[in-house]
Order: sequence, then structure tokens, then C-alpha cells
Amino acid sequence: MLTKTSTCTVVINRKKRVLIIAEGFETRSLSWIKSQPNRKLFEQAVICKYSLSKKNRFEDMIQAVTMRTNSTPIVIDYNRFDPTVFEQKFAKQISVLPKNEYEVAIDISAMSKMLIMIYASFTQNPKHGSPQKKNI
Repeated sequence: MLTKTSTCTVVINRKKRVLIIAEGFETRSLSWIKSQPNRKLFEQAVICKYSLSKKNRFEDMIQAVTMRTNSTPIVIDYNRFDPTVFEQKFAKQISVLPKNEYEVAIDISAMSKMLIMIYASFTQNPKHGSPQKKNI
């Protein structure tokens, strides 16, 4: 069973939050993060960087996320031809978060269907130890 999800338009800085976001080549990949206030809203951020991508807005993404995060964003390469490597790296990164202390905001606007499914599997599988998920 999936954890409780809800839509988030603007983040209010009340809880400890982790942002999970993917860079992309389209304008929409920056729309949500740039719509957030220019202040530290997230404790940590994970940016999925598509490998083998010729066009991207990674530099714009890292700048927008860094402005809104208390720590340096974690960048994990995602190769759509070998998603298992990404899944293992992601599992390692979130395993250090205290359970139930963080709310997770996931911006799926620039994510592939496979990447969305990987994130969904972390919300369903207790062995991953994922925190509560909030879809954006």
C-alpha cells in the first residue's frame, strides 16, 4: 500500500523536508522549483541527472535547488539503460535519513516513467526505510 500522498504547490517551511527532483531539457523541468520562495525550504535534496543526455538544464537546476536547500544537493546519475545502479545509489542516500522525521517532496514533472516507478517502489517497500512521501 502506498503511503499517504498529497499535492503541494508552495512549500511552507514548517517540517524537515527532502526534495527529490530530476533535471531535464524542457522548461517545465525548472517550473516547480522556481515557483518556490527564494529561501531555504529543504534540509537536503537529491537531483537525478540523466546520463547520456545531450541537452539539459542541469546548471540552472543545481542553482535553483541550492538556493532552496540547507546542504549541498546530492546528484545521482540515472542511465535509463541501467536503472539498477541508480536504485542502489538512491537507496544508500536515503538510508541515512531518520525514519518518519522527514517529509519528502518529489517533483515528477521531468521524470521518466521508469524513474517514477523506482521512487514509487521506495514508498511501498518497508525494507528501503523510506520516509513519508509527498507528491508534487
